[in-house]
Amino acid sequence: MTSSNVLDRANTPDPVETRAADTYRPHLDGLRAVAVYLVLLFHAGTSAFTGGYIGVDVFFVLSGYLVTQLLLRDVAQSGVIRFGRFYSRRFRRLLPAAFVALIVTAFVFTAISSPVEVSGAVGGFKAAFLYSANWYFIHHASGYFGADISTNPVLHFWSLAVEEQFYLVWPVALGGGFLLTRRFDHGKQMRAIRVTVAIGALASAAWALSLKSGNPNHAYYGTDARAYELLAGAFLALTPASVDWAKKLARFMRLGSVVVVGALLVLASAWVHLDAIERGIAVTITTCLIIVAIEADDGGPIKRALSSSPAVYLGKVSYGTYLWHWLVILVVTRTFQTSALSTFGITCLVATALASLSFQMMERPVSRCALVTGPGRHILLMGDNHAWMLIPLVTAIAR
Repeated sequence: MTSSNVLDRANTPDPVETRAADTYRPHLDGLRAVAVYLVLLFHAGTSAFTGGYIGVDVFFVLSGYLVTQLLLRDVAQSGVIRFGRFYSRRFRRLLPAAFVALIVTAFVFTAISSPVEVSGAVGGFKAAFLYSANWYFIHHASGYFGADISTNPVLHFWSLAVEEQFYLVWPVALGGGFLLTRRFDHGKQMRAIRVTVAIGALASAAWALSLKSGNPNHAYYGTDARAYELLAGAFLALTPASVDWAKKLARFMRLGSVVVVGALLVLASAWVHLDAIERGIAVTITTCLIIVAIEADDGGPIKRALSSSPAVYLGKVSYGTYLWHWLVILVVTRTFQTSALSTFGITCLVATALASLSFQMMERPVSRCALVTGPGRHILLMGDNHAWMLIPLVTAIAR
């Protein structure tokens, strides 16, 4: 057993609990595509989708669901959570693309902004590099979408920070749960872990609701106040019986998937008058229902649409689209007089093109590179070690 496998061998989950992680499910990539373009609709300023920011909530639930399934697969296959492999894969998948996007954003923003604006953005860049942007904006924003940070070039990195913080803590927490319950039989062990995760999710949601009046910044950006979305996805992964039960109603799941996806679009629209926290809770429940419905669906129209080649590819590059879209919007709105729909269209084309370029030329090659995947190799972490290089660079150019 390697040094990275610090979890003692636990009761091995039934194959039914990890089978989904062993097979690729294209419809989940399609759901990612829906989520990212809802965010683009919101940031472009379209009046019909004033709640489009819920795409981030969808990403959080999906992340909790998929990451937990991967960790459960490790436990099922080897009796341990392979921390080294998990963290190296996350780093290879996320850090290089984010690093390049931040460098390019720094130069472009310096070119289109005043020295005062650039100087004011340095703190945000530092926080983005260190994956602490959410905590930075808690202390520097006047509200959920305050005008004081609405032109910050790394505003969208707050959600990436939340996910990275979750990725850092969750494998250890889940491994600790298996370790503490290792003397239980398998059924009791899984029930204990599920109950603990459910309590954590409910506590986080209650905390977010309690903060929304007195400290709305923390309620929206705080990892502790957002944990319920990630834990909801984790709970779903820990409860495969929900999908099995839904499969018994496969005939109804076709209609059900249409209804819940429709509900998601309504929640993203201007028709719903909920604040960001209330809407986030509603979206979390809806996204969980969507995942169950499309996982159980045996080939209805929603599953076919989400599994189509264009939707799947857009979902695969959705991380890059999210990384680049905010910079594109800032450039377009500062350079041209465009309508919200035009801004959205231009952003879709440019951000998706940049994301595709990043995916084909950097993300995929890095993830397959023998230098970082071979036995005994160590990944090169570019985030923290190089973060400080950009700060004096930006200020020097500004001067």
